[in-house]
Amino acid sequence: MPLRLNFAQARQIEGALKQSMAAGADNKSLSERAFGQLEETYLNLTDVLQVELNEILWNESVDLRTRLIDRGEVMKYKAQDSDAFGIALEELMSSELHRVLNHLPSELLHDAGFWRYLALFPFRWFLVEREPELKFQDYGGTDANRDKWLLIRTFQWGRKCYQPGDVPPYENATSARMVKRELKVTAVRIVDFYHSHIVRHRWADSAEVVHEFISATSRKPFINDYSQDNRQVNELSKRVNRVVSNLSLLTMSTSEVKAIMEREKMTVLES
Repeated sequence: MPLRLNFAQARQIEGALKQSMAAGADNKSLSERAFGQLEETYLNLTDVLQVELNEILWNESVDLRTRLIDRGEVMKYKAQDSDAFGIALEELMSSELHRVLNHLPSELLHDAGFWRYLALFPFRWFLVEREPELKFQDYGGTDANRDKWLLIRTFQWGRKCYQPGDVPPYENATSARMVKRELKVTAVRIVDFYHSHIVRHRWADSAEVVHEFISATSRKPFINDYSQDNRQVNELSKRVNRVVSNLSLLTMSTSEVKAIMEREKMTVLES
């Protein structure tokens, strides 16, 4: 059996997790590989390559949990801010998850069942830390809204922000928080910045466009979503959405895309 779960199996595992939560199990015990003998029940691996990949992913994930949770990297990262622990965790995991998974075959990365396996087996610790309510869309207990599944949206956050070359490769994955720190404003809407404008917009499938969008927001003069009534980034995103319906940004040079983003940003600031 390959490394995948259908949504009925995923819901069964969710039920086991919730039952243990109700009985008082903590996140660490829920995340252990031996928890509830789930691996023996649902995976039953026989293919050597699948067994090896399962081991690699578990080892990578445990190393991440040790560093980010047990050694307190997430708490240190969010120490300057007032937003929730889970937001900072997902932000840091975006680059880590992309780093760990990006080399895998595309047929795996396009398989919904594989993402259910990732969420409920090696990266279960991330799921229960970030989305302890375990709603269907968080782990893949449905076939719809895949860009809202925790593991997929986090991977896409990192993938779309990744830049090869001399610059820090995942600088854009944390730039929204850096702007908020620069402005000395409460660190809110970071998740919305990436989920709404980077993960889910189709124009953000272009690395060139997404990097120039993020650069425009993090280049002085900054723009920011200060409140529900003052959402400059949201307005810029709407303007870009209108632009791409009339212009083919994909055929433009970097300097041309940058000029458009800067023009639209200044329009937002002057309005």
